[in-house]
Formats: sequence, structure tokens, C-alpha cells
Amino acid sequence: MVNHTREKSQHRRMPKKPVLHLLKLPEGAPAKQALEIYLNYLAKHPRGARKISWVDIVKKDLKTYANVTFYQCIDLAQDRKVWRSIVVKTVDVMS
Repeated sequence: MVNHTREKSQHRRMPKKPVLHLLKLPEGAPAKQALEIYLNYLAKHPRGARKISWVDIVKKDLKTYANVTFYQCIDLAQDRKVWRSIVVKTVDVMS
């Protein structure tokens, strides 16, 4: 049996905002550079799920109704007859 009380007590003693001391470091300090990289990452990648684009919807519909991937469709679109049959089959199934 593993005793987790030591780990829990260490987590309770941790300050809520442990990065505030990094703001006082000189500009070239590795820890401050790491903080800046992390903050830039957060600015570019907001929390939560990514917004669904129309391409995502098309990919899902192709996989669901025509049983082909988006990249397979790019290749299949070169042959007009094959592409037409996929479109007709997909529209028939969706309606």
C-alpha cells in the first residue's frame, strides 16, 4: 500500500501563484524565457475545444455517408465519373 499523505501535504503547501517570482528575473534568464514562451502559447491557443470549420463537417459527412476520407476524395475528384457517383450516392443517403 502506497502512502500518498506526503504528496498531498506537499501540494497544500504550494503557493497558488508560483510564477510571480519569475517576473523579477532579468530578461535573459532561462526561467523567464520559458514563461514568455508559455504565455505566448496560451495567447495563440485559447482554452476549450477548437471551433468546427466547414471542412471538418465535410470530412465527417464524407466519412459517414460515402465511407471515404477527405484525402481520398481529392484523388477521386480527378475522375469525373467516379466523383459524380460519390456525390449522387452521398446526396441520396443524406436526403
